[in-house]
Amino acid sequence: MIRGALAALCAALIGLLSLWGFSVDDAWIIARVAEHLRETGASVWNTGGPVTDAVTPWGFERVVVAFGSLGFSSTFEAARWLGVIAFLGTSCALGARLARSSARFESWLVLLSGLALGVPAAAWAGAGLETPVVGALVLTGAWSAESRDGRRFFGAFALGCAAAGRPELTPVLAVVLFALTRWRPAALSSRISIGAIFATPLVAVALARWLRFDSLVPLSAIAKAPSFAFGLRSALGGLFLAGAPALLLGTTLGRLRSSATTEHVDSNEPSEARTLSLARLGLVTLGVHVLAVLFAGGDWMPCFRLFVPMIPWWLWIAAATARRRWFTWIGVALSLVGPASYLIQFGADSRSVIERRLSWIERARPLLASSRVVATVDIGWVGAAFPGTIVDLAGVTDPRIAHLPGGHTSKNVSPGLFAQRDVDTWIVRARGGDCVPPESLLEIFPVYFVDERLLRGAADFGFEQVGCFALEGTSDRYVVLRSATGVLGPGPSARE
Repeated sequence: MIRGALAALCAALIGLLSLWGFSVDDAWIIARVAEHLRETGASVWNTGGPVTDAVTPWGFERVVVAFGSLGFSSTFEAARWLGVIAFLGTSCALGARLARSSARFESWLVLLSGLALGVPAAAWAGAGLETPVVGALVLTGAWSAESRDGRRFFGAFALGCAAAGRPELTPVLAVVLFALTRWRPAALSSRISIGAIFATPLVAVALARWLRFDSLVPLSAIAKAPSFAFGLRSALGGLFLAGAPALLLGTTLGRLRSSATTEHVDSNEPSEARTLSLARLGLVTLGVHVLAVLFAGGDWMPCFRLFVPMIPWWLWIAAATARRRWFTWIGVALSLVGPASYLIQFGADSRSVIERRLSWIERARPLLASSRVVATVDIGWVGAAFPGTIVDLAGVTDPRIAHLPGGHTSKNVSPGLFAQRDVDTWIVRARGGDCVPPESLLEIFPVYFVDERLLRGAADFGFEQVGCFALEGTSDRYVVLRSATGVLGPGPSARE
C-alpha cells in the first residue's frame, strides 16, 4: 500500500508541477473576503460593507482562514496549499487502494497516466479555489457509501457536502449514492435515512442563503447568467478533452465487452459482477454529469473546472475496470490528446498566471494610492492591489449589480450608479494601443461591453487617463481613469 501511495504521489507531483502557477481572478476574491473575515470577523468584500455571498461554496472562506492560521503568509497562499494537500491526498489514497487490490499493469498504467497528465485536476489543485477539496469529498463519500456499516451514512453526508459546494454535482452524486447503496442490501428506513442525510447539507445551505440573502442560489449564479451554447461547449469539451472522461470510456467499454472473462480479484475488492456494475455506473455518471454541465450553462473558467471534482472517482473506476483489452489502450491514448495539446499550447502561459497577476498588482498600487472608490470588472487582482472600496461591475460580489440585465461582463450599469457610489477611479481592460497618456476616452476600445457602454456617454464627465500598463502575453492593457469631480454621471438612474 505504501509503495502504491508513493507511486501515485510521484505521478500527481508531475502533473502539479507542470502547471504550478495557474490560477484565476476568483481566487483573489476568496482571498480578500477571507482576509476581511480574519481581520474583522465578517465575510465582507469591502471593509465596513454588508456580508456578501461572493464565495462559492458559501463558508469556504472560513475554511481558508482556519487553515491559514497554521502560519501561511496570506489567505491566498493558504487556499492554494489547502487545494494541493487535498489533491495529493486523494492521489495517495487512489494509489494505496489500487495496491491493496493486487491490480494488474493496465490498472497502474491508467491511474498513473491519469494523474501525471491529468491537466484539469493538476491545474486547479493549486489555483486557490475549492475544486480539489470538493473532489476529495466526492471520492471519500463514494468509497464510504459502498460499506455495509455506519460509514455509508458518513458517505452520504460527504457526498451531500460536495453537492452543496458545487450544486451542479447534485444529479450525478445522487445517482452515485443511489447505485452504491443498492449494492448493499438495506431496509427501506435505512435508505430513507441515507437520502435524508445526503439532502441535509443541500437544504441547510439553501435555507441559510434564503434567510441571509433572500436567494436560494449563489450570487455568482445570478451574476453569470447560464448559456446553453456555452454549456454545450463546456460539456463536449470536458467529455473529449479533459482526459479522465476519455480514459473512463475506454476502460469501462472494454470491461463490459470482456464481461464473459472471469479473473481473480482480491477478496477486499468487488467481485466480477461488482466490477461490471462499477463499469456501468461509471458510464451512467459520466452521461449524467455531461447533461448537468450542459443545462447548468457551463463555466467560463479554463481547464474544464466543472469536471474536476469527479475526476478522482472516475480515475478509480477506470483503474478498477481496466483489463488487457485494446479499449484500455485506446482510452489511455485518447485521454492524453487533450491534456498534451493544452500543455504544448498553453502550458507556459498557464504557469505564469500568478506571476503576471502579482506584476499587475505591483504596477497598479501607486496608480490607486490616492483613490477612494474604484470601479472595475476584474475585481480579483484589483482587490489585492487596493484595500479600499471596490465597485464590482460584474456583480459577483454586489447583489444590486448582479440582478441588472446583461451577462457577466455586460451588465447594464448606468453612469448614475457611479455617481451614487462616489466612484473616482475606473479601471478598464482595453484592446491594443500604446500606453501613452493623455488619451481620449473615445480612443479606448474596451474588452468588456459594460465598459464600452459606459464610455459612450462618459467623454464629457471629467474622467481622464492617469496610468496604463500592458498585459504580458496578450495584446490587451489596463487603463486607469480618474475623475477630478469624483463622479462619472449626472446622478442616479432608474436602471441602477
